[in-house]
Amino acid sequence: MAVSSSSRSRSEVTGLSKGTHTQGDSGRVEEGATRLLGLEGLTVVSVVIDDAGGRIVHAVTADDVPAGCPECGVVSTSRKGRVVTFPRDVPYGEHVVGLVWHKHRWRCKERACPWGSFTESIPQVPARARITARLRGEVGAAAADRFSCVLAAAAHYRVSWPIAHAALAGHIAGPLAEPLPPVGVLGIDETRRGKPVWAQDPVT
Repeated sequence: MAVSSSSRSRSEVTGLSKGTHTQGDSGRVEEGATRLLGLEGLTVVSVVIDDAGGRIVHAVTADDVPAGCPECGVVSTSRKGRVVTFPRDVPYGEHVVGLVWHKHRWRCKERACPWGSFTESIPQVPARARITARLRGEVGAAAADRFSCVLAAAAHYRVSWPIAHAALAGHIAGPLAEPLPPVGVLGIDETRRGKPVWAQDPVT
């Protein structure tokens, strides 16, 4: 995913400077980087390796993703401007992936909708989300199974405690909502309450 910086060109989509790739056609490399990122609805335009060895991935919204208002669902055709967001994503090996999403802000033309404008969103990064859905799922599973507490999982994935706790709650919500299996054997410790009352059986 690394790109060289020997020669640079301007992207017509975002205005970003894109590095000349060391192998093959740049379009093929960008397509491969998009597949490697694996976030459906986003297209990678460039990848830069920072001084710490981390990957900074610049992406734009794919052309086939409709700009639908997350509140009313009406698809907009009126662009208002551009914004840049930085949703947190799963690490790449030992390094953190810095995702930079260059997207448009759209006007919602539905008069009954309370939202005057909105930015693009995808299933993995819903509206107003600060982390990707796959990172949330990984943090929740790790807090439940791999780490001793929520704080340890939050520190490992470099997210806040409230985000890690919400991820854990979402991870265990499904299993806790499932019906309990039928009881085969019930022990005395699970039914006894208070002091035992002894009575003599007149027959035995």
